[in-house]
Amino acid sequence: MSEQNNEKRPYKFYPTKFTLGLRLAVGAYLLYTSYKLLDGVQTGEGREKIFIGLFMILFLIIGLLLLVFSAYFLLKGRYEGGPADLNPKAEENEAPKETQAPASIEADIQAEEASDQNPDNE
Repeated sequence: MSEQNNEKRPYKFYPTKFTLGLRLAVGAYLLYTSYKLLDGVQTGEGREKIFIGLFMILFLIIGLLLLVFSAYFLLKGRYEGGPADLNPKAEENEAPKETQAPASIEADIQAEEASDQNPDNE
């Protein structure tokens, strides 16, 4: 196999700008629907009132999540062809990566462990 197939891709999947805009529209519609269900909760009776109330809360939560995350991704440029997609260094500044020990230190540790296990070699 070639080395290119074994390498990890340096980028993540980013949605398109259109997809984020569509998510914003769906989130706004869910908030609108949740608001309109408020009348059903006030005039409903028995189980109907409970089910309408549950769906109202569900639509409210999902709509808010869609709006907030889509707006965040649009503002940060995390969409296909956006600043975060074209400049992978931009994300490195946001979240620090775990530091790894250099290979020589790891080799020293392994050699020490091997010598501890075999006292005859000394």
